[in-house]
Amino acid sequence: MKLTGTIIAAHGRQYLVELADGERLRCFPRGKKSELACGDRVDLSRSGDAQGVIDRVETRHSLLYRSNEFKQKLIAANVTQIVIVVSPASPPSPTILSRAAWWPRKARDSVR
Repeated sequence: MKLTGTIIAAHGRQYLVELADGERLRCFPRGKKSELACGDRVDLSRSGDAQGVIDRVETRHSLLYRSNEFKQKLIAANVTQIVIVVSPASPPSPTILSRAAWWPRKARDSVR
């Protein structure tokens, strides 16, 4: 039976997926390499009691990640809002903000 859910936590190659009814399954992707992030919507098959196998990832609408010249780390997918908290004790650093993440133009334009 095919199920659909959203990844709510990632621990290495293990993902916690929440189904529409609120049930949570510990899932593993097929294959050795996985490019999944929290917020990804996935199709999965149940493989045991409270376990599943991720069969397919739906198309992402946005992706929040950080990267350097050597690697890229996925943080969250299908992001609709970003909140940035800055300390009043020190001025915000554009360098730190730009290092932290990229966000969609729509979200960036709403930050003033």
